[in-house]
Amino acid sequence: MKRILLLFAVVMAFGIHQAQAKIPVVYGTLEKINEVAPLPSDYDDEDGSYSLGYKYTMAHLFWVPLWQTDEGKVVAMFKGNDETWIDIDEILRDSDAKEELLRDANIRNLSELEQRPFWDAWGGKLVVGAILLIVLFGLFSKSQKNEKEETSAA
Repeated sequence: MKRILLLFAVVMAFGIHQAQAKIPVVYGTLEKINEVAPLPSDYDDEDGSYSLGYKYTMAHLFWVPLWQTDEGKVVAMFKGNDETWIDIDEILRDSDAKEELLRDANIRNLSELEQRPFWDAWGGKLVVGAILLIVLFGLFSKSQKNEKEETSAA
C-alpha cells in the first residue's frame, strides 16, 4: 500500500512540475450505478429481473474519485447490469406507488437507497489528502534541512 501511495505521489509530483512538457492529466466524470436493493419477483418481466440502484456522477483525477457532481437519484436497473436502467422519478413522486415500492423492496426510507461505496464517498479524498500531506511534509523537511545547513555553514 505504501508503494502504491508513493508511486501515485511521484506521478502527481512529476505531472505538476512537467506541465510544460504536455504530460496528459487524466480527469473527467464517470456515471455510476450501484445496486442497493433487490426487488421481488413480482417486478420481473420478459426482459429479466430488476433491482433498485443509486445513480450518480463522480468527478475523478487519475481515476481516483474526488466528488459527486450531481444530486444522484434512485433508478430501477436490470439485476447485475449497471449499464441499463429505468428512470422511476414519476413513481417516486406518487406517494402511494412510492410506499408500495419501498414496502416491496423491504426498505423503510428512500434515503437508505442513496448510498455510495466507501471508495467513491471517502477513498479518493483520503488518498489525495495523504498525497498532499506527503508533499507538504517533504517540502517542510527540505526547508528545515536547508536552514540547518545554512546555520552550520555560518
